Amino acid sequence: MRTLVLGATSLIGNNVLRAAIDAGWETVVLEQASLRRAALEGLEAEIIAGNPDEPDALVSAMRGCETLFHTAGYSPPNRLHHLHRLAQARQHIGRVLRAAQEARITRLVYTSSTSTIGRPDTPSSLPDEWNRYRLGQALHPYWDAKLVQEEAVLAFGRESGIPVVILNASEAVGPFDFDLVASQPLLEMARRGSRRYMPGRISVADARDMAQGHIMAAQHGRAGERYIVAGHNITRQEMTAVMAFACKRPPPDRPVNMHRFERWTRFSERLSCLGRRDRPFPLGYLVAAVRLGGWYASGKARAELGYTNRPLINSFRTTLSWLQEMSFLR
Repeated sequence: MRTLVLGATSLIGNNVLRAAIDAGWETVVLEQASLRRAALEGLEAEIIAGNPDEPDALVSAMRGCETLFHTAGYSPPNRLHHLHRLAQARQHIGRVLRAAQEARITRLVYTSSTSTIGRPDTPSSLPDEWNRYRLGQALHPYWDAKLVQEEAVLAFGRESGIPVVILNASEAVGPFDFDLVASQPLLEMARRGSRRYMPGRISVADARDMAQGHIMAAQHGRAGERYIVAGHNITRQEMTAVMAFACKRPPPDRPVNMHRFERWTRFSERLSCLGRRDRPFPLGYLVAAVRLGGWYASGKARAELGYTNRPLINSFRTTLSWLQEMSFLR
């Protein structure tokens, strides 16, 4: 099977690429020539140089491919300019879907987020694929941007007849995080340690397990369905404690004052992004994720796709070894 992986240098995308290669698939990657080439070194994939934001480059890369893994959905860089971010999200996914139809892709697996999963029906139950987030419920544009893209993909599947499968991914950890976004807390813990922790709940999974979920979704996922690929439903304090244990650091015992942290973040974001509308400011997302994040049920993916989760301590230890191997951690 010939398949294109969009976003192949991201944490989830790179693991999907490696899983597809391990499955014996003929893989194609569309990347700009000089960006993050280390993520693709040594992999048996055809690398097509081109800008993923250009329609002609997308169509050219997709031609001859049966399956498209789109792991690079648009994510707002900061909390500002909400309506502009939604317009960007619609433009991004529109380009990809038009290219997929022109290139005659026969199956699309789209990586969405658990941010599009709404509140559970009852306080005692975990939210699942039936629960939908409603536009405008979050102040950070990330939630709305992910929703409009997911809805566009589902509508595309209904209108075009091309089978589409949605994977709603939770927070991911694991090796091959060349952007060092998900790995940053682990790096900080390994270098300096921290006794502080964020409050709230989190669902976290190994990106390698998510990647296997993508492969199984391409083979067995039902068209038009959403599958939650989440993982360990724990508190953020528990996650930080596992991280500290992997780094041989003392466990956290000092909660962050979220009221003060949120006030400082809002001020810093506006100052940092003044005159630089597209400057990344991930702390804004972190504050929103602490407020809105939660636990999710992955039962559907486990039953239909054979989705599994490895122990979280193993994920952190493997990631530490990879960071050292890549000289990100000395």
